[in-house]
Amino acid sequence: MPDTSAVQSGRDPIRDRLRNRRLLLGLTFQALADRAELKSAAYVFHIENGQRVPTEAVAVRLARALGENERAFAAWARALQRTDLKTVLDATRELLRDAELASFAAGTWAPTAEARTERPTRSSKKIDPPIAHASFARLRIPVLEAGDDPGPALRPACRVLRTLSLDARVVPDPETLVRPFAYVLGSETVRRTPELEPGGIAIFTRAHGALEPAQIHAVRIRGRIELGRLLWNGRELLLLPAPGSNDFVVLPAVDVEGARGWIAGTVARILHLSQITEAP
Repeated sequence: MPDTSAVQSGRDPIRDRLRNRRLLLGLTFQALADRAELKSAAYVFHIENGQRVPTEAVAVRLARALGENERAFAAWARALQRTDLKTVLDATRELLRDAELASFAAGTWAPTAEARTERPTRSSKKIDPPIAHASFARLRIPVLEAGDDPGPALRPACRVLRTLSLDARVVPDPETLVRPFAYVLGSETVRRTPELEPGGIAIFTRAHGALEPAQIHAVRIRGRIELGRLLWNGRELLLLPAPGSNDFVVLPAVDVEGARGWIAGTVARILHLSQITEAP
């Protein structure tokens, strides 16, 4: 007979998946809230522990921030809302497309080891992740047309060409990837940074760090994105030229916020095509 103990104990595969994925990526509640653009660490804590039911939009944000199945998370939220019978039935059909959730419905689901949790505060420190299924160790990163500006929001404001599915181990410190996006590197894309080889893929984070001359940024120039290095003197940003050229670009920036306003993202990792698979 199927083992229904997990169902009877109130365990939820989506909440388990959320917890295990978060811990596998080394994210605190606050880090996940920031990545998903949610209002607080406590809100994420209560969702993960079954004390709050997220809206469909919030569930999608969490899935996107964790590289999880957005349609399954959205259907999960719709089903939990219990607005009407048709909504629940439609959500159920979508949920049963996921093999793990189908096994849960059949009473054969075997949850992963119980994950440890931390208090939802800004001072929370990362903890060792539990052993989890390999499917949890994926990052989903949108690839944009070269030169397109992703904007500041979680979902890029421009067209997404495709979505990468990456093993989290390919990217050191994956928790630093805040609202990541990527470009395929072409000869024109790398003209200011020829050490980057055309044909690879550059992954960018929208996390704000120190303006270091060694870093390569995606810089907003005349409504387009150019890759290059920046120098800041406290009054202006200087986009450095291509080797052998004098095409400097001077951008007004009288404070840190003004300087950051010109930067769409910072290169976090350069990948070869052999390291990349497409997300389903």
